[in-house]
Amino acid sequence: MARLPKPKYEVIEKTLNKITKKPRTKATYRSYINLYFKLLNVKNPETYFTSKRDYTKDVWEVAEKIENMPPKTQSILFTVVKRFLSRNDVEIKQRDWEDIASRNELKRAYAIVDDAIPTSNQLKRLLQFADPKIKTLVQFLSTTGCRIHEALQLTWDNIDLNTRMVKISAEISKTSRKRYTFFTEETKEMLEIWQKERVRFIANSMNKSIFVRNKLEAQGYTIKKSGDKWKIYKGGKKIDKQDLIKLEQRVFPFSAQTATVSWNGLLEKAGEPFNKKDNNTRLKHPRYRYHFHSLRKFWFRSFQNTDANKNHIDFIGGHQSLLDQTYTDFLSQPEKLKDTYDKFSSCLLIFETQPDLTDINQQLAERNAEMQDLKQTIEDNKIQILELRVTIQELKNGK
Repeated sequence: MARLPKPKYEVIEKTLNKITKKPRTKATYRSYINLYFKLLNVKNPETYFTSKRDYTKDVWEVAEKIENMPPKTQSILFTVVKRFLSRNDVEIKQRDWEDIASRNELKRAYAIVDDAIPTSNQLKRLLQFADPKIKTLVQFLSTTGCRIHEALQLTWDNIDLNTRMVKISAEISKTSRKRYTFFTEETKEMLEIWQKERVRFIANSMNKSIFVRNKLEAQGYTIKKSGDKWKIYKGGKKIDKQDLIKLEQRVFPFSAQTATVSWNGLLEKAGEPFNKKDNNTRLKHPRYRYHFHSLRKFWFRSFQNTDANKNHIDFIGGHQSLLDQTYTDFLSQPEKLKDTYDKFSSCLLIFETQPDLTDINQQLAERNAEMQDLKQTIEDNKIQILELRVTIQELKNGK
């Protein structure tokens, strides 16, 4: 029998609906609120606000239990808990929040990371060890600048293989703004290969993925095991594999957890330097220096080394630094964004051999220097000739 999904409590869900409409933000808040109740050993959150409790004492108890967690994690947890309690008419004195934050200098909390940004050659080497699933995802992230959670929510309707354009809707964008991004010809070829591999992946996912089975059960399907196979039913009717494939519209039909496990396995398989971990001693579970966000950083750094229009790159990458009006203007001119991307996208090439122009550039620099010297010599000669003419004229006048 498939493992049942974690229960959702009405008191939490009602509060989350007031705070945000974005599913991913809700999921993040929910995880922190559930952690809060777990640390307090509260079995049923539904009764939490109806029972007589010392809520200030609860907050301090949680603070003591998590004081060895990374500062950033603690800071986010208390931000979420403060909003959750406030929405349910529980107000903790501001000085208590300040004292909690200052007890181990949480006011200075920031993400202490020792991460690494891969080069094109490193990505090429890394992807030699990858299976089609993670290979396609990594190349897609590296050449589109998408965030991992954005990429995992995209469907084929969001992707135009002919124009190599990706339409990221406001619903899945971290900034809640629609935007466009693009990918290279290399990535297009990989996506075309993945389209076929993806069908086989989905067909086999039922027997391998608890996540897939739980998701289908939440949608009203019945899951039964027959021998070593899982069968799907809807209204008493068996669903075959082809229908299962139609149910999954996402380009990358797996969870963020599955993607992370595959990525970490790839790093270990590739060996040094990819399997090196963050040296932050405050991390209970040290993470790898190369992670999915490193691919987004690779994308931005690659364009920073070119003369590409910075505003175009910021928009394509979904940076929040631009004004709303600027976003609106760019949305109406996707062809200009694509022109910028295509003009400079050679910086994102991974597998295509890029010509080594080092010697040629050196020779051109030397030739340019010689030309400058020659020009200066010519100018000097012109001055000497002019001075000579003046002298000759003076001699003639003297006679």
